[in-house]
Order: sequence, then C-alpha cells, then structure tokens
Amino acid sequence: MNQQIKLRLKRIFTDYIGLKILALLGSVFLWLLVVNVDDPNQTKTFTVAVSVTNEDVLEEAGKYYTIVDGNNTVNFKVTAKRSVMEKISDNDFVAVADMNYMEEDSRIPVSVSYRGNSNNVTISAKKLYIYIEVGTQASKTFDIQVETTGDVAAGYVVAQTVADDEVVVVNGPSEVISTISKVVAYIDVADASADISKNCSLHLLDAYGKDIDYGGLVMDKTAVRCTASILACKSVPISFKTTGVLSNGLTLEGVTFNPQTIEIMGESSAVNDISSIEISGNVLNLNNITETTVQTVDITSYLPSNVKISAGSSSQVQMTIKISGETNAVIGVPGENIKVLNLPEGYTAEILESTVSLSVRGEPSALKNIAGNSVTGTVDASGLTDGTYELDVKWNLDAGITTDAVKVRVSVKS
Repeated sequence: MNQQIKLRLKRIFTDYIGLKILALLGSVFLWLLVVNVDDPNQTKTFTVAVSVTNEDVLEEAGKYYTIVDGNNTVNFKVTAKRSVMEKISDNDFVAVADMNYMEEDSRIPVSVSYRGNSNNVTISAKKLYIYIEVGTQASKTFDIQVETTGDVAAGYVVAQTVADDEVVVVNGPSEVISTISKVVAYIDVADASADISKNCSLHLLDAYGKDIDYGGLVMDKTAVRCTASILACKSVPISFKTTGVLSNGLTLEGVTFNPQTIEIMGESSAVNDISSIEISGNVLNLNNITETTVQTVDITSYLPSNVKISAGSSSQVQMTIKISGETNAVIGVPGENIKVLNLPEGYTAEILESTVSLSVRGEPSALKNIAGNSVTGTVDASGLTDGTYELDVKWNLDAGITTDAVKVRVSVKS
C-alpha cells in the first residue's frame, strides 16, 4: 500500500513536467501584471518652504537680502508608485538654498531632497530658484525723545520727561534707516497729579511723523523706562516796585508788562504761596531813568528757588516804563556855529566866545540825541559900527526844544 502511494506522488511531480513549468511561469507573469495594474506610477506636485543657509556670506559683506514678494517656497513634481505616493506629504521633503551659490545678486538655486528612501521617488530635474533683492546694511544711533500723550489733571503740568536710556542703535537696510527722522517713546500722563514712571515702547517716525515698520530692522532695545515729573501750576500777575526819584519835571505814568501774567510750577505748597511776581531793583531805579524805556526782563531771577516757569512758557517779559514831562540838559555849542547876519558893508565881525553854554529844555526823547556841535544860531548886527557888543542869539532848535535867552560877545571892526 505504501508503495502505491509513493508511485502516485512521483507521477504527480514528474509526469508532464514541461506543461507544469509553463504553467508556473504563466502564473508568475499574471501576478506581475496584476501588481503593476493595481500599483502604477503617479506624478504629483509638492510645495515646500525653502531654508536659506550660509547667510553670513552677505552679512560679512555688509549687505542683507529680502525674498522677492516674500515667496520662500518652491513647487516641484515627484514621481512614485501609487502605494508610495499615498504616504508622501510636503513634510517629507527638504528644500535648501545655499547663499554660497547666489547668482547675479538676484537668485539662489534650490536643492530638494526626500527624507525617506530616495530609490522609491523621482524628483523633477527642473532647476528651482528663490528670487532675492540685495541691499546695503547700515547702522545709526538715534537720540530717544520722550513725548507725552493725554492731559494731566487740572492745575498740574508736565515739568520734565526723561528716559533711562538716551540713545538707541538701529541696524538694517540703509534705505529704510535713511527714512527715520526721530525715535520717540510715548508716555501716557492722562489725569496725572504726581510723577509717573512706565516702560514705553519705541516708535520710529519718518519726516511726516508716521510710524516706520520695524520689519528688516534690528534695534538694541525696543522699549525704555520713561519718567514724567508732574508739578502743580497756576498763572500769576506781574507787579512792580520802583526805587529812586525821577529828575525834576518828569512824571512816572506807569509800568506795563507783556505778557501781564506768567505761568509758574512747583510743589503745591510753594505755588500756593505766590500771589504775584514782583519786579524791582536796579531795572526800576528811577534815578537812572530819564525817558520812556522799553526793556526785556528775565523773570526767572524774581522767582523763589523752588518755583520755576512752566514748561512751554517764556521767562522773557517786555517791560515798558512810561515817563512824561520835560527835563533840562546843558550842551556846549562852538562859537563858530553862530553866524553874524546883517553886518554893514565894509565891516567884519568875530564871536568872542569859543564855546557857548546852552541850557535846553524838552521831552526826554527830544533831548536824547541833541549834540552841541550840531546846534547853530545867528545874531543880528544891523547898524553896528566898530566896537564890542553883547547880542542875543537866535537858536536853530528842533520843535519841542526850548532855551532861555543867551547873549554872546561880538567884536565888529571896519
């Protein structure tokens, strides 16, 4: 029985051997055909962000770059079996642009690699680039200006604003830095009645006062600690006190000021004690004043040490001291300035005084510019013969100036 089973098994494997081999090959071919029909090659487009390497190549040359339109991605085609493609995503690829291979300062070649088994995928051989713009880097130091926003409480004023850092260094594209007009830190003082200290962000402003975008710029600080000193304030009138006495004939009509009031600031206790600011001393010494006088006075010296002029107000006050009435002055007129008139024919005349003392009277403004050597006069020699005479002088004086009668000695010879 066992022998018969062995014979049957032998025939199964040895009878019609050629047909059996052919059948095996056919089945293998059919299997391969089915596999390829069910898992064909596919091509798909992927989009990946590009990483730029070796950026220090530009930095060391004092330059910078920006990606045109901010587009730092590339699109490329990938071919792979469907079974493989179904498992691939954008994250399976790495795109790198090496700055060492930059072309014409305008583009950088991009290489794309697959994170998995590269034998299973084929990446398109098309050259890929990211496009850039190259510019010059610059560095500039700016003073930090502190400005306030909002209004302090009624009866108070901002006396001073300071920042704990005075300057900021800005690095970046030269064409952007050149548009920076000033750097400002704003501190809000709305309703404040005491000193305020806050961290305040820095604002880059152009010539029109508009904010400049920080993009592409590097600052050594973006905020500073700012302090606003808040003091009490009020407006007070200006008063005056004279010393000395005016010359005879003159009257003090009054003293006026422009402006008539001044705003002061300080601690509440100090400000509340002041009802007016009095100007006195040498500027109002009437012994030295002979006419209406206008002068500018710095009012700071008339304030207590713990009180100041409010920020934004001027310490300069125009003072007018109005004087009326007439005053006297004595001038010396050269004798040669007096002309002899109506001298009889054949006679000569000589003024014997070399200088004539002349007392003049008038408004101080009229006497201010009168000088003896510019004053002239005449005497009348009608009917005179040989001899020495005392004759009245008729003076040529400006309107508003008078003088007493004055005689001079005149020698007449034939």
